[in-house]
Amino acid sequence: MITKIKMPAILQFIGLAFVALAFMVPPSTLYAADVDLPYAGRVIMVKGKVEAVDAKGKKRLLRRGLRVYTGETLNTAAKSSLRLVMSDRSMLSLDASASMKIDNYQYKPKAPAQDKMSISVLKGSLRSLTGVIGKRSKDDVSLNTAVATMGIRGTALQIILYEDGSVGAIFDFGSGFASNNGGRFEIGTGKAAKVLSVTNIPFSFIPPPRGPWDAASVARKVGELSPEQARELAEQMVANMTRANQVLLIAMLEQVPGMKGDQSLGVIEGILAVDPSAAPAILLVATSVTRERAPILLRTAVKAGVPAAEAFQAVVFGLVNPTQTEIKAVAIEAIKAGITKEEAEEVIKNLTDGGICA
Repeated sequence: MITKIKMPAILQFIGLAFVALAFMVPPSTLYAADVDLPYAGRVIMVKGKVEAVDAKGKKRLLRRGLRVYTGETLNTAAKSSLRLVMSDRSMLSLDASASMKIDNYQYKPKAPAQDKMSISVLKGSLRSLTGVIGKRSKDDVSLNTAVATMGIRGTALQIILYEDGSVGAIFDFGSGFASNNGGRFEIGTGKAAKVLSVTNIPFSFIPPPRGPWDAASVARKVGELSPEQARELAEQMVANMTRANQVLLIAMLEQVPGMKGDQSLGVIEGILAVDPSAAPAILLVATSVTRERAPILLRTAVKAGVPAAEAFQAVVFGLVNPTQTEIKAVAIEAIKAGITKEEAEEVIKNLTDGGICA
């Protein structure tokens, strides 16, 4: 039976970790690694004004940490942006003056046959980074527009809705296809396609060039560097990339073919060394994509000067559906870094009350 982690058990665990750092929880007391989540994903970053509208037209403003649900339409205002991590660890990035709808989202960790992710891009630009569903159930992921549906094969994809009604699909990493009433068009790695109308078959096009500090451009460059060089490049990233694009970059590094953990960790360490204030946003993405490195990332943040309690909260927040084992590992590192039992309990309580830790 799959069981959600309950608050009392988490706090009891934190207390035990505080008493003895080497304490090992017996396997019989641990919960399953994954649970069926009632929500689609959660907000990891918001800039400006972003709202969610449910099927009944009820609106709510989004802020970091809130959940998003199937059936909701998400809208960004001018000069605003939104970053989401879905429960399967995929990421959706909505730019300014844009709109998307979560048509259908189901992630069943123990039942791949039930996987489903269907997103409609209604306005503006959306970037999508593949998670578990896209890797194991590629045919069950669709990104829809008024003129075509985009399919993916493990990829980083941007969809742009132009003012003339046409749609562009740019595959930064991976490949896929665009399909409509006119037919189906295969799109290779690093290629792009454009669709003029629902009856016109998609065709190749040359998209606007990525700037040198676009997340995809930087991700490719990092893939060619050593971990030490990646750390050095991070100083330039802080100077030339917005925080939102730094967050997108960290998630996108996982999509680069041949990317090693030491390279992406080098980028994270470099950014935090230059700008410790980036830790809350950066760690959320880093741990949600590679949660096994959570203890390492916590130590990295503390070394960069981030208070242990703040780093602990960011890392726990970033864990997608954490188990007691995972929280235990992070808690032990936080205690080593100087966090008190009371601070640890308060962090877990706040995240649980806010619906972050189930």
